[in-house]
Amino acid sequence: ANAVSVLSTPNISEGPHTLGVQVKDVNGNITQRTVNFVVASDFDLRVFGNYPNPFEDQTIISFEIVSDGILEQFSVKIYTVSGRKIREITRNEEYPDEIWSPGYHEIEWDGLDNDRNLVANGVYFAVVSAKYKGKTVEHTLKLAKLK
Repeated sequence: ANAVSVLSTPNISEGPHTLGVQVKDVNGNITQRTVNFVVASDFDLRVFGNYPNPFEDQTIISFEIVSDGILEQFSVKIYTVSGRKIREITRNEEYPDEIWSPGYHEIEWDGLDNDRNLVANGVYFAVVSAKYKGKTVEHTLKLAKLK
């Protein structure tokens, strides 16, 4: 296989960027690829919310990790309105390490507690927490379960 390596180290400002690469072989065949990425000098966790809300069986929590590496810690903890923790979602087989890398991600809550029992109708709070290079960022969401 033929290969060409190109090393470029441009000075890129913080924020979202798009990198486009186009190559042409000796026969005139052209291939293009585009990659979107974010340059971040600081760590942030942006939580967009959950949908659907209210939900019947499951809800999706969407968030974006802005960092230059893999998080040290990440969790979604579900609490009752009285403050009792009923579920914690962290790294496991269902959510491998890739979901804690920079970029947009979604996590599903199936409406079950840690004992795998279906939770009752009502209001719950989800605390989405991430830690990177010693800095912790947390966001709280209000979830409503209706059947």
